Amino acid sequence: STQSTGFSDIGEKVEARKLVFENFINEVRGEYEQTTSKRQEVQAQIEKLQIELKEQIKRETLLTNTHNNLLQLKKAINSDQPHLIGAVNKLEQELRRKIF
Repeated sequence: STQSTGFSDIGEKVEARKLVFENFINEVRGEYEQTTSKRQEVQAQIEKLQIELKEQIKRETLLTNTHNNLLQLKKAINSDQPHLIGAVNKLEQELRRKIF
């Protein structure tokens, strides 16, 4: 009987292991690329939310300042002029709609 454990068998084993290893490397690379892509997506969403938050804070600040100014105005209006108080209230509602 001839021995079949020659160099060709070793070569085949090496080739098979090399394929397994290359498949593993490709799998890891694929997962890494997916993770990187996901990370970029999340980063973009975070940046978008930060911008939205800044805008929201601007609107809230504007609304608060407007409200405070209108309160001062109401205090300055004499109580015998209720139509002016009503006009200020209406103005505030209108501004609220425009700000938000």
